Amino acid sequence: MINLSRRKALTLAAAAALAPAASSAFAETAEKKGTKDMPMRNQKYALTRAECLKVIEHTDHAVLSTADSTGDPYGVPVTPFMYNGKIYFHGVGAGIGRRTANLTQNPRASMCWIAKGDTNEPELDVDYVSVIVSGPIRIVQDPKEKVELMRLMLARHTPSINVDKAIADRVKKIEMLTNVYELTPEHMTGKGTGSAYVSYFGHKRPETK
Repeated sequence: MINLSRRKALTLAAAAALAPAASSAFAETAEKKGTKDMPMRNQKYALTRAECLKVIEHTDHAVLSTADSTGDPYGVPVTPFMYNGKIYFHGVGAGIGRRTANLTQNPRASMCWIAKGDTNEPELDVDYVSVIVSGPIRIVQDPKEKVELMRLMLARHTPSINVDKAIADRVKKIEMLTNVYELTPEHMTGKGTGSAYVSYFGHKRPETK
């Protein structure tokens, strides 16, 4: 038998009571104008923009979510990096594949980074630090731009190698077979909860007035 604290039990009961109303409100908002402008539900866990940028700049991998023109979703792991306020990632396949097909049909996408995740068994919960960014994606077409962006990606993710040599050995492959994508962040939100926030950022959450 699972023992819940009185506070946890009250929280769960309140959530259950409010769920129908919340679902109705969310559905009404979505029906009127979509959901992309919805505010974060629990602002007390919100990360600052500086904290979000730290997660993006120091978390190696993320999940990209796209959808085709029918709205059918597709998620794929990527290895992004940030440069001049834009987020870049790559793939192989010379422009052939579901990711590129989706972005050709629907250029808007979302990317999620999970920087920290700790299962909090006593509270039946998860403490985490994560960031979500959404916006339009441009498929880079210029071969020289693709090569330069891949140079920056290697410098970010493989700093121990000779980047100049690695690029020189792969120029033709990059130009012909590598897909490079540019995400322009329009919305950026992050959450950090419990011990994961403290562990990742090295301090307790600042007091809010």
